[in-house]
Order: sequence, then C-alpha cells, then structure tokens
Amino acid sequence: MGLKNIQPKKSMIKRIFIIAAVFCLVLFISACKKTESDKNVKQNTPEETNTSQIQSDDLQALSLASDLPACPADTSQIFTVPFMDEGLPLRIIPLGNSNESGHVVPVDHIYPYAGEYTAEVPVYAPSDMTLIWVEIKQKYYKSDDSLIGNDYQINMVPCRGINLSMVHYTKLSPKLAAAVHEENLNCSQEKTEEDEQSWYYTCHPNFDRIQLKAGEIIGYMGKLGPKNMHVDYGLYDYNKPALGFANPDRYYTFTNHAYCLTDYYTPELKAKYSALFGDMRSQGSDTQVFVAKTTEPVCGKIMYDIPGTAAGNWFKNPVTTKNVTDNNNAMILIHDNVETQYAKFTVSNVTGFWFIPKHAGLIDREYSEVTADGKVYCYDDNRTNGQEKILLQLIDDTHIQIEQQLGRCGASESFQNPITYER
Repeated sequence: MGLKNIQPKKSMIKRIFIIAAVFCLVLFISACKKTESDKNVKQNTPEETNTSQIQSDDLQALSLASDLPACPADTSQIFTVPFMDEGLPLRIIPLGNSNESGHVVPVDHIYPYAGEYTAEVPVYAPSDMTLIWVEIKQKYYKSDDSLIGNDYQINMVPCRGINLSMVHYTKLSPKLAAAVHEENLNCSQEKTEEDEQSWYYTCHPNFDRIQLKAGEIIGYMGKLGPKNMHVDYGLYDYNKPALGFANPDRYYTFTNHAYCLTDYYTPELKAKYSALFGDMRSQGSDTQVFVAKTTEPVCGKIMYDIPGTAAGNWFKNPVTTKNVTDNNNAMILIHDNVETQYAKFTVSNVTGFWFIPKHAGLIDREYSEVTADGKVYCYDDNRTNGQEKILLQLIDDTHIQIEQQLGRCGASESFQNPITYER
C-alpha cells in the first residue's frame, strides 16, 4: 500500500518540474526576442524612419534636425547644379497660381513645364541633400479600381532649416528606389478622389535617410496613365521669418515659410530660370502664347494680406484645424501671378474672374484701397457679360461681407443676403 501511495507523488513532482522548465524557457525566448527587437529599433534610427504617424507640419522639425549640416550665413547660392537637362524646363509658372477649384489659395510652389513626354525626363539634385520625407499617392482608376501607378513626393534638405519639396515624380532613381521600402507602404485606409477618373491612397513608406550628391538623379517626370506629370517645386526656409499672413494659423506651417527655389541658385542659373517664368495665355479664340512674368518678384509671391484693407485671403469659417490650408471655404482678392496688372476675384467653387482695378470710385476698386469706410464696393464678373456682379464691404480688419447678385454694377449698391468671411 505504501509503495502505491508514494509513486503518484513522485510522478506529480516530475510533471510540475517539466512545466516550470518549459515556462522558464518561453520567458527566456520572449526576452531574447524583445532584446533583438529593441536592438533593431535602435539600429533603424535615424537611418530608417517610419513616417506613418508623421503629419505634414512635422516637416519643420525634420528640416531642423540637429544632425543636418548647418546652413551658411548667405544661402543665396547654395544650389549650384541645374535641376533639369540643358534646354529644360520650357517654362516655369510662378508662385501664387490660383483658381476657383483645387488651388484657390495662392499656391506655395512653382511649376516647371517640360513639354509632352516621349521619354522619362530626369530631375537632378541641385546640391548635396539629405532625404527627410517620402509620400506616395497610389492611384487607381474609378472605372475598375485598377492601379494606374505611384505619384511620389520627395522632400530633401540641403542644410538645416531648408526643405525642398518635390511632388509628382512617376519614377525614382535606382538609389532612391532602393532607399524607399515599398514592401511596407503604410497607406491610409481612406480613398481620396483625385478627379472624375481616379482616386488614390496616401502612403508613407519606411525609408533610409540617405544623402545625394549635387547632380545625382532624384527621379523622373513621366506619364501616369494618360497624364503628363510635371514635378512641382516648393522651397520652405525655416531660417527666415514667416511671411506675415494676417492669420498664420490658417496655413500649413511650411506655407508660412515659402520662398522661391531659384533665389537660392548661383547668379548664372538664377538668371536662366528667371527668364522662364510665365505661363501660356489665350490670344484670340484658339491661340495661346507664352506671356513672360516681368514684374518683381519674377518668381511670384503668395502673401497678399494687407491689414486694414480687403487685399488678400479670406475664409467663410473659423479656423477648424490649425495649420491646415482650407481651399474649400476661401475667397481670394489678389493679383494674377503672371500678368500682375490684373486683379483676381476668386471664390471657391463659385466664381473666378480678372479685371483691371481702378483707383477711384466704388466699381472694380483696387483691393488694397478698400477700407472699412462703410461703403459697398462692386465688381463686375466679366465672364458673364455683365449678367452677374459681386458686392463687397470691409467690416473691420478681420471681417468682410460679399454677395453675388444679378446685373451690372451701378452707382448705388446694397446687400440683400450677404455672406461674411474672416481672416
């Protein structure tokens, strides 16, 4: 009887020992994995950066990273290499382009144009630069959800505080492609409508924080489906003062520091690019001609706000999200970015027209001369042959009211149901 009672006890002790040993082994393996994981995280910083949680305004922090080379006191000649081959671009649309849909607020980047593509067009680094940001718009056709291709945004820093943003590459150079880890795109879950034909996901892949030498290829302009893609250039200098918008909270942080790419080039190259600023404009019913930008700044500008006047940008809503530009609720009272003798009146998704401003009276008055004087000013929408007009009155420094009415501007105008906009 004694032997029968002792044997089960020994067996139970043995099983408990085995279970404890296995448990300890599992803990040991888990600890090893965590150590290796921690080691990998340390190894991937800063060479490999996960940008999935980074918002666009964090580009300022990335541009000012302490391990980037310091800028010289004079940055006017830090770019020494052309960004395209000889003979390109054919023209450059200046800063401040604006239209009633899409880019209502004057845009903070320039548009180099390289013609209709028969082959991919290479784009080069204008100086030694460090990669700090990669964004990919993965585009699809609406008709069948088939992939069109990738639209790349690349941000690079020549020196601490200066961010060169380049959007609409259709292909990256082999060196950059190897640095971008497209096996893990980190795409958003929401579709964004591009146009009537397409939609896209916004993706932020991991990438290696590499350097390119001046003259190395960054990527290529090419076709994305049927479209010719032209790389947009935005230069944002956080070493310089903010531009002075009436309410800087209404704009992306980088927009508050938007400057002109060509102002950072050597004199010879700056002169070359300055001669290319302008745009194609209609001449007659079927003809378009190149109109050069001749007034300073030749590269254009985006900040038209003049305190105490109607000039500049207005919005029909309070600031809902700080440092996010709201084109959908904007009204823009500026001058054309090429033919600066024309004033522009643009209301998002409503109207957009040009006119020659007057310097007296209440009709088509220059915006910078419209003050909070209690008067109602009137602007003829020349696109409707006098069938529509816009009434405008500055209430105070931060509020303005407008109303679209039928008819042509007369000697005495009054509101019926105006809409209030604010800075």
